Amino acid sequence: MVVRIKFIRLAAAAIALLAVSVLFLHLSTTDHEFSRYNIGWNGTSVFAGNLEDAGGVVLHETADLPNYQDAVLLLIAPEGEIPDSEIGDYRAFLKRNNTLFISDESGASNKLLKEIGSDIRVIPGKIAGFDSGYADPLLPNGYPEGDHPLLEGVASIAFNHPAQVMGGEALVSSGIFSWYDLDGNGRMEVGEPSGRFVFISSQPVGGGEVIVCADPSILINTMLGRGVPGDGAIFADNLLSYRNTAILESAHSATAATGGIGQALAHLKASPPLQAGIMGACLLVAGIAWRRRVCPGGQS
Repeated sequence: MVVRIKFIRLAAAAIALLAVSVLFLHLSTTDHEFSRYNIGWNGTSVFAGNLEDAGGVVLHETADLPNYQDAVLLLIAPEGEIPDSEIGDYRAFLKRNNTLFISDESGASNKLLKEIGSDIRVIPGKIAGFDSGYADPLLPNGYPEGDHPLLEGVASIAFNHPAQVMGGEALVSSGIFSWYDLDGNGRMEVGEPSGRFVFISSQPVGGGEVIVCADPSILINTMLGRGVPGDGAIFADNLLSYRNTAILESAHSATAATGGIGQALAHLKASPPLQAGIMGACLLVAGIAWRRRVCPGGQS
């Protein structure tokens, strides 16, 4: 009978722990597009996980940028306007022979590009093409130009409703049967510019290198999964190993968007003193509980 009661209590505790774990997982995830906390099809949790596995870091303050050398900074889906007071941090980063990789379809990065001295610009819109691994021309293929290290092992990349970039040296461009889909209907029509369009471009800037990609979607979970045409997953891996350190920019990026208690978890993860304090509090509570169980009433 005693054994049965202990088993029931143990089972109840396990069920309670499972319920708390499920609730915790639900509250710590989000459905924000491009968020590294989003485990759905349009999140970047897979890429962020690969970055951490490769020894990469998440940057929360641009003031830390001048401390890095031989690094690649990944600014994915930038949001808002970067304050003038922080532009100098990016310039200082480039001066140390680092690489700034920007993946942007909205043009939000154009001010930053101008201020750091780059001629590359993101031109918002949708580029469609008949060269596609899908039945949808709004998911066109991009093809490498030249032999840049990021393109090693890459024969083609599947893009997802990409914009285009102008300026710099083209690294990846569309096929010749492509067009600027002005009305977004996926059909080539009279008056819509056609030809080849640049999806990824690079340029030496300020002692370092700037690379701009016109489609942050190439790094979302679904585009890095199995069965996706092309070599987008290889390109993503090349990004992480391109320099000694890969840095995910979280100060001005949609990858930082959180849901539920995600922001608190992010702050906790970024603060070792806070982690130590919480661990100490847990040990203290556990010690008090153990003492009361072993010595009821405080008797020794």
